[in-house]
Amino acid sequence: MNSEKKYFSFPENETILNDLSRYMEKEGYLAMADEILRSTDLVSSSDYFHDFAVELGKRGCYNVACQILERGLEIYKRSVDLLAAYLFYGCDCEGHMEKCNKYYKVLKAIPTGNWTWRCYSFSLKYLGIKLEIIDDQIEIETTEKEQNDLINEYYEKFPNDERPYLSHASLYMRTNPDKAIEILEKAYNELKVCPRCSIRYADLLIDMAKTYEDYQKIYDILIHAILPRRDTEDNYGYIHYLRGICLYHLIDKNNGDFQDKAKIDEIYQCFRIARNEDMGLSSSYLKTLSKYIHILEEYSKIRYDD
Repeated sequence: MNSEKKYFSFPENETILNDLSRYMEKEGYLAMADEILRSTDLVSSSDYFHDFAVELGKRGCYNVACQILERGLEIYKRSVDLLAAYLFYGCDCEGHMEKCNKYYKVLKAIPTGNWTWRCYSFSLKYLGIKLEIIDDQIEIETTEKEQNDLINEYYEKFPNDERPYLSHASLYMRTNPDKAIEILEKAYNELKVCPRCSIRYADLLIDMAKTYEDYQKIYDILIHAILPRRDTEDNYGYIHYLRGICLYHLIDKNNGDFQDKAKIDEIYQCFRIARNEDMGLSSSYLKTLSKYIHILEEYSKIRYDD
């Protein structure tokens, strides 16, 4: 009887793109996940379990990502990145909160000197969701203190990193956007590089923008803090969505700007990039762009072409 373990190696991104095109599709990833979960004799590194779960998460397969992470945790019980990743995906899956509680306790028992940025970011996400669920006042106060202590420690451990600011602001995005803006503005003013904070900052500001000056400020953030950065490529379509909207509101409607073909074409080019199917812009944003395009065509008499 052959007792050798099967070493399972997940394909690297470059390999996926060049040689294993079936793994590019959601169905291919799910088929591969099924093979892993059914196997009784596989071994692999904790990084491979983590990275494959991330690929599943990118395709919206959070439940399956959690199953892959659980499989990895059967082998690597104290892997901080596997534990943190479970908090990230598990919090967004119905019925997974009990397991999130379990894995958070395991993570908390590991000295924070071994924690990565994921441990802090995803623990804060977990604690934020926990606060929405619990109703015992003492537990609420204890959890809030734990959350605040974790934020402070995160800032101390990663002093020149934008991620503590982003995680901190995320706690207030829905409940207190003014507080979130205050945190993101601090990151924008104090850090040399903070593309992700800048995107969220611009995103929140545009919901409140009313004046020419408001849109000019957002446009400047997009141009000077975001577009030159290569690490914003995942949000490239959305960045140009925001940029095009800013340019539209910066048009001087009483000074013949609708007849300025160069200005209209610049807006259209932003919208073309944003509307490209490879950019993955949501249907609600695409509908908003369609409205802007209709208005521009109506007033400028310049036709929009994809």
